[in-house]
This record gives sequence, C-alpha cells and structure tokens, in this order.
Amino acid sequence: MPKYSIVVIDDNQADADSLVKHLKEIDDVGHIEVFYDGVAGAKYLLKNKADILFLDIEMPHISGLELYSLLPEKQKPALVLVSIHTEFALDGFKLAAVDYLLKPAKYADITNSFLRCLKVMNVSVNIYKAYEPEYYLFEVKDGYSKIVQFKNIIYITSAENYVDIVTREETITARMTMNNVEAIMPKS
Repeated sequence: MPKYSIVVIDDNQADADSLVKHLKEIDDVGHIEVFYDGVAGAKYLLKNKADILFLDIEMPHISGLELYSLLPEKQKPALVLVSIHTEFALDGFKLAAVDYLLKPAKYADITNSFLRCLKVMNVSVNIYKAYEPEYYLFEVKDGYSKIVQFKNIIYITSAENYVDIVTREETITARMTMNNVEAIMPKS
C-alpha cells in the first residue's frame, strides 16, 4: 500500500507537534510537512501536492478556512480541520472538510480522521485499530474490584508488586506491577 503525504498547518507549535507525533504512529502515513505559519503553508500547497491536510482554523494573517478556499480545486487535499472551538464546524463542512477535530486531538480521533480521508479518496483499507480502553477494573483488597477511568488518574506510584493509583477522588492500592499498569494504559 502506498504511503500518503500529509501537511499539518497550525500556528501553535505544541499542537502541531503533538498531531505529527500521533500521525507518525500510523503505518500508511508517509512524508509529513509541518508549517507553523498559514502563509508559508499556503505557498507550499500551491506548489506541491499533498494527500491530506490537517489545518488549524484560527491563525494570524490568514485563517485556515481562507487558506483552503484559495487553493485551486486540483490542489485541494482531503481536509481535516483542527480547532479548540466548535463554532467553525459548519463553515468547515461547507468547504467539504472530511473531519473536524477538537484540540488536543487524541490518537484514536486522528486515526479515524485519516481513515475517513482515505475513504473520501476512494482508497480501500483494512486497518485494524487497536482498541484504547477508557477505564480498567483494578483488583483491590479482599477480592474487591474498582473501576477507574484513565482520564481521572493524576499519578501512579509503585512498590514491588503493588501500585497506588491516585485519582481525583481517591487513592486505590492494587496488586500489580508498574509494568502491568503501563501495558494497560492507552497511548493517548
């Protein structure tokens, strides 16, 4: 299967770098160009063909919506808009955006967007996505179990075969090693 070229344009370097980090984990992603300036990204897209564009909406000098509108039809890659705001979603879909991601974008959401783009590009793919659990059932004292949502974990400490899982509400002691905990934690 061919590798697909990606362009990421986001004036927030941390958000762009996080997106690129997750994109690099997808096997079918090939070359990635990153621009922290909308004007520089637009110049690149006018001269180079990209398969997929992950585009921030609010940027200085030119908005992502304006940037995409300026591209000639044959130069327009599959579009995924990325923003911290939801109010631009309708405008994005008027531009035929394939997807709309809210920052900070998670690995699973980025993968789904990539797959949607391939579908729009009429590429049939069979990618088996790894399931990322949102919670885990930890065995605690006296045979009891406790469900803990990963998003609520603040930190985890370990001592030999026990871990203390500190959440927003409580501290839970479970009989398992830190290696076991790392194996069950989601990537994103």
